[in-house]
Amino acid sequence: MLHDRILPLGLVLLAAVLMLPGLSAFDFWGSDEARYAQASREILDSGDWLHLTVNGRPYAKKPPLLMWLQAATASVTGDLTELEARLPGALAGVATVLLVYLLGLTLFDRRAALLAALFLAVTPVFVKEARTARMDVLLTFFVCLSFLGFVRWERGEGSKPAAALLFLLPLPLGVMTKWVGPLFVLPPAVLYLLLSSQARRLPLLGAAAAVILSLAPLFLWIDLAEYGRILTGSAHPHPWHYLLLRYPLVALPFAALLPGAVRYARRRVLPSSERRGLLLLAVWIAFGLLMLSANGSKRSNYLDPLLPPTALLAGWFAARLLSEAPVRAAERWLRAPLAAVAAAVLVAGVLAAFRPEVGSRLRPLAAAGAVVGGGWLAASLLARPRALIGAFAGALAAGCLVTFLVVLPSLNERRSVAPFLSVLRERAGPDARVAYLGTARGARRPGPRLVFYARRRIETVRGREAALRFLAGKGERFLLVRRPGFELLAGGEGRRPPPGIGIEAENRWPENELVLLSNREGAATPVILGP
Repeated sequence: MLHDRILPLGLVLLAAVLMLPGLSAFDFWGSDEARYAQASREILDSGDWLHLTVNGRPYAKKPPLLMWLQAATASVTGDLTELEARLPGALAGVATVLLVYLLGLTLFDRRAALLAALFLAVTPVFVKEARTARMDVLLTFFVCLSFLGFVRWERGEGSKPAAALLFLLPLPLGVMTKWVGPLFVLPPAVLYLLLSSQARRLPLLGAAAAVILSLAPLFLWIDLAEYGRILTGSAHPHPWHYLLLRYPLVALPFAALLPGAVRYARRRVLPSSERRGLLLLAVWIAFGLLMLSANGSKRSNYLDPLLPPTALLAGWFAARLLSEAPVRAAERWLRAPLAAVAAAVLVAGVLAAFRPEVGSRLRPLAAAGAVVGGGWLAASLLARPRALIGAFAGALAAGCLVTFLVVLPSLNERRSVAPFLSVLRERAGPDARVAYLGTARGARRPGPRLVFYARRRIETVRGREAALRFLAGKGERFLLVRRPGFELLAGGEGRRPPPGIGIEAENRWPENELVLLSNREGAATPVILGP
């Protein structure tokens, strides 16, 4: 039926509206995005797609698929900007929404599938991650694609060879995205088959393991020291329970429906196919949390592959409640949790906006959180039971658009280093040498953001004498220093550099206190950015 096609396409359109507009509305604020984008730019500059570099140094800490996709996008548009760097992840986010719909259709029914896809499309953290030039949403896409093939093979839907191929092919692509990718699929699939008394089907998973082992040479690509940093937690150390506590926050607001979903599933007599679907989603989430908690390195974005099963569980629960005759169930298990989450966001935003220690940098975000929380609360309290989900999802979507198209771009002036480094691009000739002064109190090397927006290789000098020798050399020379480095050169907290050294630009925003020096004293008027 035409109606059956319009609604899924409408969800994909909604995801596109939330994830695609304004990808270049603000610059790279973190190092991850800039690092991957710079590696992609150096692919295009050198023509070498096999040996990744960042600032001319070999970069072998991550698999190359995201950088390849970014470079391929930039080769079409002619330049690599924030748009080209973020577009692969955003398209993967839109496609993941469609995959969640197809998974829900296979595991449950059409209503559950539509609600699950809607929930994922408007989950704020998922929208944020999809609009970010990182690997996690791309990995989530491959994990969902592999699970779709696995479920269709397990349930005998369509051609079994085609379903098995759909299960196997995304696994190596997951490895090429992030080496841990197949661990989100293969162990949960094994556990599911064992718990559902289908051990006879394990040979397919053996074939999947063979596919992964065939990619063993790829692991030589990755810096072996990176494995040690990840497993020992020296990269992003946190307590073992860190992600267990972060998961409900990352999956908000629909994670608030999971306790009700568990209670509902235990008290109802459900068809066996439906119970198997719930078991698969539970194993997917549980194993993912245990695996990530056992890992030494922990970051919130590592939880991205667990957002689709969360949306599927919440979508199934909401569909069952809305299909029942009594309205009280929807009032109790849908309205109350969503209203509680909205009220918590509203109160947190109001309190944060008026706390002195928040500062002007985060106050707009706190105020936006209060406004968005108020909208969610109004939608959850005023909408009729049958319209509750649509009203709440609409409020979520509006909040995401306001945040990413209005609030965050308004903070770009103080968070970005691009305006500061535009002075370097304008004043430095093609043969000029640029260096960065690494100090013990600051960053020892130029961060990837500096390299990306400088659009040139940046050397590193250490210590005051080395910096002065560099600026005393022949030819045009520029030195990037942070505030501690400038005080080291000036011999105190004054703003006057040593004789023979000129200030080209100064960024006084607290988030990025930088000074651009040169050996051209008095050659140009300094550009001052910030308060």
